[in-house]
Amino acid sequence: MQDQRALLKLNIHVGNQSLVDQFEWDMSDEKNSPEEFALQLCKDLGLGGEFAAAIAYSIRGALFCYMIQDDQDNPSLLKDSSHGTKKPTPIASHRSR
Repeated sequence: MQDQRALLKLNIHVGNQSLVDQFEWDMSDEKNSPEEFALQLCKDLGLGGEFAAAIAYSIRGALFCYMIQDDQDNPSLLKDSSHGTKKPTPIASHRSR
């Protein structure tokens, strides 16, 4: 399977804490889980559990934007949403109160 990396950027605020980060996400690897990634990132950074949901939500939203953009850029291509070339970098942002 072709390696399909997307550059994801997070800008998340929960209470008085902020998380700004960016990383590559391999969309072709079906074993990648936004929820598992978010839990591990929170554990590594010592962030509260409320960040995990916001991180996973932001990742899923950014990946969805990549899939939609790819479909709009290539309307003649009918393909599985887990395949294709992804182009510009959307920014995932979430604010929780």
